[in-house]
Amino acid sequence: MDPIEAIKKLVTEAAGAEQAAAVAESLTKFVEKTKLEAEKATKLAVEEAVNEQKVKLETEYLAKLDAHKAEANKKIDEEVAQYEVQLGKRVKAKLEEAVAAQSERIAKIHEQNAAQRGSKLLKEVEALVSEMHPRAECTGCRKVLYSETGDPRCCGEATISEVLPRTTLRLEVGSSAGEP
Repeated sequence: MDPIEAIKKLVTEAAGAEQAAAVAESLTKFVEKTKLEAEKATKLAVEEAVNEQKVKLETEYLAKLDAHKAEANKKIDEEVAQYEVQLGKRVKAKLEEAVAAQSERIAKIHEQNAAQRGSKLLKEVEALVSEMHPRAECTGCRKVLYSETGDPRCCGEATISEVLPRTTLRLEVGSSAGEP
């Protein structure tokens, strides 16, 4: 038997049916109110426990994520460092190739400049020699003769006889661009 029904029965015997109904109704409302408050308190306690558990789990999960993130960042940093080393080696090799190619080009330019300077010098020497000795077809063409009157002659009597040495023009390529 229900406790409220038992109380209602006792009050009906002692105080009458009307008063027993009022007491029973009051007790029913009190029980319902108490049940609701108990349910709310239980729900609140459960929610707080669930929230605490969520916070605990989220904290653990975030700690694990941070650990994984740190590990991943470390791996990324290692891979980036390796890539930078490889890239540095590639850049150095390409730079060395470019420097070698540029050095070859500069050497060719120096050779061309030296050849041009040599041919220019040769032309200047030829012009100077032909200016000094305009009658190169003469048999004694290696001598520059100065007569008493100062005219250049080939086969006349000379007061000064100067032998022109045979020279060979030697072109040397200088190591720097500024050398003639």
